[in-house]
Amino acid sequence: MTNKIPIDTNQLFIQIKRKFIIFFISIFLGSCLGDRKEEKVTFPIWVIAGWGNASQSYDTTSWNTSTIQSSISFRGITSGKTFGEFIAVGNNGLIYKSSDNGTNWDSKTSGTSNRLWEISLINDVYIAVGVSGTILTSTDGESWNSSNDSGVTKTLRGVAFGNSKYVVGGFDGTVLISNDSSSWNLQTAPTSYDFFDVRFLNEKFFGVGENGFIMTSTDGITWDNKTSGVSSKLKEIAYGNGTYVIVGDNNTILTSTDTNSWTKTDNGTTDEYLWGIVFGNNKFVVVGNEKTITSSNGISWNQVGNVTGNSIAFSELKYSIDRYRWVPQIKADKITIP
Repeated sequence: MTNKIPIDTNQLFIQIKRKFIIFFISIFLGSCLGDRKEEKVTFPIWVIAGWGNASQSYDTTSWNTSTIQSSISFRGITSGKTFGEFIAVGNNGLIYKSSDNGTNWDSKTSGTSNRLWEISLINDVYIAVGVSGTILTSTDGESWNSSNDSGVTKTLRGVAFGNSKYVVGGFDGTVLISNDSSSWNLQTAPTSYDFFDVRFLNEKFFGVGENGFIMTSTDGITWDNKTSGVSSKLKEIAYGNGTYVIVGDNNTILTSTDTNSWTKTDNGTTDEYLWGIVFGNNKFVVVGNEKTITSSNGISWNQVGNVTGNSIAFSELKYSIDRYRWVPQIKADKITIP
């Protein structure tokens, strides 16, 4: 005869109760937390440099303007090596640096009184160009080297780097090339018109300027003329979302998808001078004498404020975060009865 082991009903009840508690807690936590998922986050900022002030925006809709000094006039601006750092240049050799997203600015000694028209951060070196063949370089935006001999006295307006070459463009078709940003070689002028901007986009140098000229080059030596269809001064060029966009005087905006055929676009404003353009965070932002406008495709434009200026720069901070997807998950131990 087999002896049966008596079941402790109180202990059994306690075990079942504990299992059900674990079961429902698992449902709750699963519905609240779910799976972990890494997400990419972008924190953008645009800064406009103008006449005695600078304006900052994190969405291109709301702008904060900081007065720097009413007597100064900026001409060019670039984002720096770290997020929130910007350097602006302008009349009388002025150089100002901001390390807090363009809110506060400190004056730096440039070593020249010549007007500086443009500044770019290239290969971890800041390069500023300006009147009378001026080329300045700096590794930190604080101390500037004015010993670079461009070998010319023409006004220089744009600087870019690509295909292992530094290229500078200036007035009267001036083109300078360097392998190291220190020693410059004057090239045969591809045009008699003034360069106002030089950029390197999609493996090509672009030069835009006086009388509506547009030129492209792969090496900075041989240039191809493009027909713009306008005679206005073209000031800057940018590329994004498969489209090239050029801005200039007489409210001019030109777009192209192949760099050969250019179309003039109505931007909905009457701003006589459009000075600067930048592409960032999936949109073009253009600044002029009267307005600031934005577009995702270079064709349809929206006015975003009465902020004005001579140049604009974009910077962004990208980082990863861990978040939980809101997907319910049920996890519970198997309940067994002894």
